[in-house]
Amino acid sequence: MAFMIFQAIQYTTHDAALLFQIMFYRNRQKQNQGRIQLLQSDDLSDPDTSDEDDDSDNEKDVDNSVDSSITRKVLRIIVATQCYIQISIVTAGLLMLFNVIDLIRIYAWGARSDAPFYSDHRLRFGTRAQIFGWCSAASYIGSRCSQIQLNNKRKSCEGISRMFVLLKCLESVVSVACILSQSTGKHYMLIYSSWLVGYVGSLLLDLVILYQCSIYQGNQ
Repeated sequence: MAFMIFQAIQYTTHDAALLFQIMFYRNRQKQNQGRIQLLQSDDLSDPDTSDEDDDSDNEKDVDNSVDSSITRKVLRIIVATQCYIQISIVTAGLLMLFNVIDLIRIYAWGARSDAPFYSDHRLRFGTRAQIFGWCSAASYIGSRCSQIQLNNKRKSCEGISRMFVLLKCLESVVSVACILSQSTGKHYMLIYSSWLVGYVGSLLLDLVILYQCSIYQGNQ
């Protein structure tokens, strides 16, 4: 459970960082398009005096200096965010390693003891937890479906990293293995069914995205 809580916090932080990057670069692209249109309109116009040209050049220089300072600040935030993501990935890997070591220790202790190391009866079926779990599973699957639809519409997978999708597939496989390694009882599987459906569904859809990357590779 501790690993799942940490994983949920990590997902939220990383998705927020990606959303910030999307909004920043989209706004920057709009600003660049506006500047290009403004320069094109200035080239078509014929100014009357050279003083007006000097004033407009000074205003452009001021705007460029302000934009460059804002860009530097935002780039610093992006670099700090990327460093945090890398640190979080290393931390998650270490936490997963510790969980695997602890799981091996539990299995070894259970093999030497007559008492079972895990019992399904300790788990309780919570309606509120199941609602949040299935909403989370729907969000996992829905995010992949929207990306698959966008790739199919554009006939391209531009902006998608294959390594990122491969790591997501590996993450889903490890998460499913981690859940099933605890128990395969009916009560346990019923409680964690939303997690299993979310991870398995995400894995299958990530494989579809990888297939799209292979067939749309020539269109990028």
